[in-house]
Amino acid sequence: MTLELNLELWAGDEGEPTIIEQKSFDLLSSYLAPDSTIDVSAAAQELHHVFLECSQGEGPESLEGLLSELWDLVGSVAQQIPFDHRRQDKLVQLLGALKDVETDITVNVGGKDGKLWKDLPDFDAALTETGNQLSPEPKERERWISFMIFQARLTRDNVCDRSYDGLLLLRNTLEQVPDQRARAHNTQGPVLNSKILVVAKWISLIGAKYYEACKTGVMPNAALKSIPGGKLWNGGSGHGLSVERWKYWKERFAEIKTAEQLEDGTKVVLDEVVEEMDRIEAEYSST
Repeated sequence: MTLELNLELWAGDEGEPTIIEQKSFDLLSSYLAPDSTIDVSAAAQELHHVFLECSQGEGPESLEGLLSELWDLVGSVAQQIPFDHRRQDKLVQLLGALKDVETDITVNVGGKDGKLWKDLPDFDAALTETGNQLSPEPKERERWISFMIFQARLTRDNVCDRSYDGLLLLRNTLEQVPDQRARAHNTQGPVLNSKILVVAKWISLIGAKYYEACKTGVMPNAALKSIPGGKLWNGGSGHGLSVERWKYWKERFAEIKTAEQLEDGTKVVLDEVVEEMDRIEAEYSST
């Protein structure tokens, strides 16, 4: 599959890219090219050197500002890579390798110190901000799907824990009462198809982590305990991850399959995600 990445920028003067945006984009494009022979560790080191070069150059940009531009760029590139393309994994691997680059640099973001690159300072917040700007509505469907599944891969590989956002997505897709207003009903089908594809992929990628938390009560992210259930699950009285919630999701996947607005491909995805949940349960029981 041919994949052409675009440099989508807003931060530079008169629409021109900043130095870190241009150099980082050039590096990402080369690393993600189909004929690339760049080793992931070498790419991570080069990205680090680009950051150091920009931080020591002329101009008033702070380390926090440079990080913001870098993370915005990463988010933009992630949105452009189809969710099922191997280059999504390559981008996640690069970020994982970047965490292993040793430095003595500490960055203060929002009053909180973070170690560069071990903590990926401000990356989690940048992902949240980018996600809030996207929508599963038809005009942004492909970009939203790619970005949401990119976050699932980050979570699976322990690069950046986005399990909180994944649980929110599962709740909003499976546990909430659909908006029956006419305008919402007209877009409900396409949006539901998009959401089902994404939550199914989340189950495929990190469902085992969720199910282990359901069984043990030990959350991969303590904040998960604060997420209440939607109105369709126990009236919204439950919180966090539990076996009961997991079972309810399986029931909802089966119920949603009967919706008239679903595409045939989405119905296949629904069958596959239930099979995947059965497999996860069986695998956990055998350990």
